[in-house]
Amino acid sequence: LRPTKRDSIRIKGGCMKGIGKVILKTILYVALYFIFNIIAGILLGMYGAITGNIDINNMPMDITLFWGSIACIIGFLLIYRKKLVYKFKKFEKKEDMTNILLISICTGAILFGIVNFIPHVINKPINGYETLKQLSTPSIPMIISVILLAPIVEEIMCRGLIFDYARENTNLFVAIIIQSLAFAAIHGNIIQGIYAFFLAIIFTLVYIKTKTLLAPIILHLMHNLVNIVAAALIPEGLAQNPIALLIIGIVPIPLLIIILKKMNKIETIEELV
Repeated sequence: LRPTKRDSIRIKGGCMKGIGKVILKTILYVALYFIFNIIAGILLGMYGAITGNIDINNMPMDITLFWGSIACIIGFLLIYRKKLVYKFKKFEKKEDMTNILLISICTGAILFGIVNFIPHVINKPINGYETLKQLSTPSIPMIISVILLAPIVEEIMCRGLIFDYARENTNLFVAIIIQSLAFAAIHGNIIQGIYAFFLAIIFTLVYIKTKTLLAPIILHLMHNLVNIVAAALIPEGLAQNPIALLIIGIVPIPLLIIILKKMNKIETIEELV
């Protein structure tokens, strides 16, 4: 997963042919993601119609997310288990877990601060903001989905499948951008899509460094956990103070950059291509 001289040859020799293949493969993976969710929704609807335990006309978001994530995990592992099984390796360095913890705190604080700061600036609702707030609703299925199931699904698809395939057929820079766009797209709204794009870059850098899919999965779930805890514990007065939110969102950025630079010693553009 480290940048190689072969990556430079690919970009100079014209990796546009590879990009076309990668885009088609990415569309396939994203399509499968939605198909698995649709199948889960159909099964839930059938169960609700038979038992009357679920309102099929107003399906709770936590229930659909929970079973949709389970369907995706089962589906991807059944189809691509041979490609994925060797990617769940042990950590090579003990300090990687410490770095993952620090990165998750930084990204969680940045997200919480900036996402809650934006509505104060524009003074109007943003598409996706209410959805983001609902994701922090402390129902048991939602917590399990956001903290555990969704990170597993999204990392398997975006880092384990899309990124690795793109890296084999293009170069590091293109691979990072394509999987980040896919990660943003599956979140389905503007706010989550924008921050998901940048999170995907961070998760990928951690994956490159650690060489195990466990790293971005753990980082992803810890990031989500930090946001849920912050939403539950931060006082309402502080959460409504735009200056405090801006500080929370900006202060961790330098620390995040230092940790990522330390983990990924990629200092020249040649190393990216």
